[in-house]
Amino acid sequence: LNHQEDLYGAVDYVVMEFIQGINLQERVDRQGRLDWQQACDVGMQAAAALGDAHKQGMVHRDIKPANLIISQDGQTKILDFGLALIDRNIKREEDRDEFSLAMIFGQDCLGTDDYIAPEQSRDSQHVDGRADIYSLGCTMYFLMSGKVPFPLKSVREKLEAHREQPPPDIRTLVPEIPENVALILKKMMSKKPTERFASMQEVVRVLTPLAVRKPVEFQWEAVLNRRAKEARLRLAGQRAQKAQSQSSTGSAARSESSVARIQLANLETAVGQD
Repeated sequence: LNHQEDLYGAVDYVVMEFIQGINLQERVDRQGRLDWQQACDVGMQAAAALGDAHKQGMVHRDIKPANLIISQDGQTKILDFGLALIDRNIKREEDRDEFSLAMIFGQDCLGTDDYIAPEQSRDSQHVDGRADIYSLGCTMYFLMSGKVPFPLKSVREKLEAHREQPPPDIRTLVPEIPENVALILKKMMSKKPTERFASMQEVVRVLTPLAVRKPVEFQWEAVLNRRAKEARLRLAGQRAQKAQSQSSTGSAARSESSVARIQLANLETAVGQD
């Protein structure tokens, strides 16, 4: 994070590395689950990076497969610190924005329901790095099995499961995963923060002997084209929804709504065939 003073006042900006990579959600969706050694390597790299962030007083609060990007040589980077919690000893204007987001999401719950730590689902503004450990454990569970820990229908059911239910033993889904790996995931995903690893450095320590770096196959141009199609799909969906809400105003609006729905269906087909 850089700070610059100029004629227009103080400007904060972030300089980010450009990575030709595929995020882990895309990777699993398109090619299936990772083997456990590669998933341990991804988790080890993510834990090392998050450990550095935690030392700087930051908690990511939204670790999930879509926020981990991997390059063709197997290097993993963390994306999207948009929900990051900054050390409360640092006074910042964004606190008001965070409060507004919490009110919108309801019950002060910020994060992604398939990967959120139990304590974060109750109070997102007073968590520490152990919430990221839980989310990273859920992420690794998904990478190794191709399934989220609690594949339930509603957000409420998922949040309650994260708070109350133990996740299914991953070896029931992938029997070849070693017992010690399953136990590491179980500890990372403990309901109580005090029962998890105390820090990301400990996570790195236990995952390093198990990690195997492997290349990842994907065509960069195809990844970009698919992302562009999906962006157009989202835009078409927004337009169709808007046109639908206006369709009661007259025949012209109904015609526009019909066209938008046809465009949306065509885009959905195109993305599905990619």
